[in-house]
Formats: sequence, C-alpha cells, structure tokens
Amino acid sequence: MTLVSVALNYSACALFQIFTFVVEVQVQAAPGACLTCGSHFFEVVVADPDQQEDKAKDSIRATDALPPVEPPDPGLILKLFFVPGLIVFIVVMVVLGVTALVSLGSDPLERLAAIERGAANAWQEAESIANELRSNEELRSNEEFNTRMGAFLRQKIQDPLTTGNEEELNTEIKLRVFLCKCLGEFDIPGGFPVLMEAATPQSGTEAAGLDVRQAAIESIALLIHNVQNAKGQLPETQLFDFLNDRSREGGATDKDLGPIRSRAAFALGVLGGEKAEARLEEMLTLEFYPDARFNAATGLARWGNAACLETLTEMIDPDTTAPLEVEQIEEARDIKRWTIQFNGIKAAELLAEKNADVDLSSLTPVVHKLQEVEDLPAAVAQQAKQLLNVLRERTP
Repeated sequence: MTLVSVALNYSACALFQIFTFVVEVQVQAAPGACLTCGSHFFEVVVADPDQQEDKAKDSIRATDALPPVEPPDPGLILKLFFVPGLIVFIVVMVVLGVTALVSLGSDPLERLAAIERGAANAWQEAESIANELRSNEELRSNEEFNTRMGAFLRQKIQDPLTTGNEEELNTEIKLRVFLCKCLGEFDIPGGFPVLMEAATPQSGTEAAGLDVRQAAIESIALLIHNVQNAKGQLPETQLFDFLNDRSREGGATDKDLGPIRSRAAFALGVLGGEKAEARLEEMLTLEFYPDARFNAATGLARWGNAACLETLTEMIDPDTTAPLEVEQIEEARDIKRWTIQFNGIKAAELLAEKNADVDLSSLTPVVHKLQEVEDLPAAVAQQAKQLLNVLRERTP
C-alpha cells in the first residue's frame, strides 16, 4: 500500500503545480479579474490628458515586462497525470487480483474442515461460510453440508461454556454464534433440531450462553422464513411449542431474559398461525419488556392482525421513552429510538397492506407529530411521509 500512497502524493503534487500554473496564467491574461470571485470590475477616473497618457505608457511598459503566456507542455501533462494514474491502476488491479484468487481458493467445504479440526480462526471461518450461504443458492440446499454443520454445533453445545479464560470464552461464544447463523441461512429444515437445542437454557451456563441462545432463536426465525420461501415443510407444531416456551422464560417481568422473549416473539411472528397470533396478542398486554411487546406487534402486523395497532402507535410516537431506559449511552438511545420508530412505521404499512378493513386514522396525528422532530433521520422522515400517503389513500 506504500506504493499507492507514493503515487497519490505524486499526483497531488502534480495537481498543485498545474493549479499554480493555471492561476498564474489567469493573473497574467486577465489582470482586471478578481482573484477571489473571478468577476470583472471597472474603475472610472476623471483626469487630465497628460496623466492619462503617462498611465497608458506605464501600462504598456508593465505589459511588456510580463512573460509570454504559453500552453503547458504535453510531455509535462503526461508525466504529471498519466504516469501516477498508471501506477495507481496497476496496484489496484494487483490487489483485486490477489483478493479474487483468495476467494476462489476458499472452498466452503475446506472452511468447514478447518472448523472441525479446531483451527485457531474457526469462528472467522464460520462467519465466512455464513456470508457465502447468503449468495450461494446451491450451497443453501446442500443436505450433507447442512448435516455436518449441525453435528459440529451439537458437539460444541454439549460442552459447558464456563471453562477457560475470558479470551478463550469469548472466542468459543463467537464460534457457536456464527455456527447458529450458518444454519439459519439454509433453505432446508435440517437445522431446526440443533438450533432449538442451542437456544434451550443449560444449567450453570445461562450467563455465558445468553448470546448463543439469542443467536439460535434469531437463526430459527430466519430459517423459518427461508424454508417458507423455498416451499419446504416446516415442523410447525414443534416450532410453536418451543417458541411459546421461550416467549415465557422468566415470566413477563424478568429483564435479564427479556431479550430471549423478544426474539421468540419475533420468531412467532414469522411462523404465524392461529396459536402464534394468540400468544402474540397475549404478549401485547402482559409483557413487561418493551422490545418483546414491539416484536409481538410487528409480528401481528405481518399477518394483518389489527390487535397490534395501539402498540404500533406507541412505537411511532416520539414521546415514547420506556424502551430507551435500558440504554446507558445517549447515542445508543437515539439509534434505538429511530429504529423503533422506523420499524413501527414499516409494520403499520404492512398492516394496511394485509388488512384493508382496519381503521388506521388514529395513526395520522402521531405520524405528523413525528415529522415535527428536528433531528429526525432522513430515512425515518421518508418512511413517515410514505405512511401518510398510504393513510390518505385509505381515507374515504
């Protein structure tokens, strides 16, 4: 990368020299132009003829003293622009070529083999596989690959997370999290059993395993979505029973397990069905953890269930503060506020699309109030404007 820096610096110096040359030419060629704004100006002076003649002679002598204006040498242009540009182009192409060769040599099966061998960079390899699965349709339906990943994750979660130093523990957690994410990217249902095992609380490892459990439930939700889109067969009864249990962990008031209930609510919303909707409606009124209630509302909106309307209004309302209390950093509070508002607006649009009979007029004033917020991000403002257009079209 040093060569790139040298070339760029060389180009910058060349540009400065050309700029200086152009400025000098401008001053010489147009002495009556303002160097600040480039506008021309004229001065009217009343004087006697002798003074005018003297000034004219002085002006001629001053003009004669100026060097002749010449265009830049083509060789100089070539030296200052083409050569540095060629150097930068070659370096960039070399870097891209090396990157392409590395990518071509990164077979997902080889990455999985490295993970199974216990490679030092195992969690990075798992992250790379997850990224590969998003763009590789053939790999997403590979049952053998799916089975091997599931078997390795099952092997990992059978070992407790309480051993090793902090660095080793964090590395192990990352590996399990990305293994869960990998299984969620498939289009086939083979990963459900092991993901449910990974999301189930294990005695003595709850604190350390919370990140893994959350990742497993998120992956279950994604896998439900992928299998639905692929027209695959879902174990609906088993999934509902499992997610229903997770949505009740710690009761409705346990803050520590609130993230588990929140993710379970989201997954139930993706799953859908009468039982899932009934549980989500129950969470709207009984759940203490705000994120869980909000996920329950967006899940109901996905299926056109009007029971979510009041909670969606709460999400969009800029005066809502309850879900922000858990955030200690002010910037994090702002981001969370905007995320909730954006998701609430999107869910309201989805509800309008799925349910043509629901009365959404109560949303109009709260959306107008949201638009009056001074620091509202452009994305949220645009989404609010779009929702208002939807609401106007529905007005009789």
